[in-house]
Amino acid sequence: MGKSSQIKRIKYCFDNNGITLQLYLTLHSYGQFGLLPYGYDVVYPSDYNDLLALANNAASKFVNYRYTVGNTAALLYAASGGSADWVKSIGIKYSYTFELPDRGTNAFTLPASEILPVCQDFFPALDVFATKVATCCGAFTTTTTKPLTTRTTRPTTTTKRTTTKCPCTCG
Repeated sequence: MGKSSQIKRIKYCFDNNGITLQLYLTLHSYGQFGLLPYGYDVVYPSDYNDLLALANNAASKFVNYRYTVGNTAALLYAASGGSADWVKSIGIKYSYTFELPDRGTNAFTLPASEILPVCQDFFPALDVFATKVATCCGAFTTTTTKPLTTRTTRPTTTTKRTTTKCPCTCG
C-alpha cells in the first residue's frame, strides 16, 4: 500500500469513528531512527523541543539497539506524504515514526529470531510515551461503569465518560 492510500485510510478512520489521539507512533523498518516531523523538508514544528525531549527519553530506554533521534529530513532525506506528518498537521501533539532495527544487514526482512528481541527492547520506550500521554496531555478521561437495573429490564451496565482539561501545559 502506498503512502497516499495509507493516509486516506487513516483519515477515513479519524473522520468516521470520532477518534481522538494524543500520540501517534508509526513503526517502520529499518534503520534504528526515532523520526520527528516534518519529513517533506528540514522544517521543525513549533513544539519540536518537546517532541525531541520525549523521543530522546524513550530512546534512552533501549538496551540492545541504539536509535538516532531527530527531524526526518535532517537525519535521512526529504520524504513527503508520511502519515506522521499528516497527523501532526491536524493537531496531534506527539507524532513519531520509528524505524526499527536493523541497520542494513537484513534490511526490510528481519529474521524471525530477532522479532521478539526487537519487541522486548521497544516496550520500555513505548511505556515512556504511554506514561506521558496518560498523565499529561490535554485531557483526562475518566470512565465510570455501574450496573443499571429497572423493574422492566434485565440488569445491564452503563458507562459514563467524562473529560476534563489537563492542568499541565503540555498541550
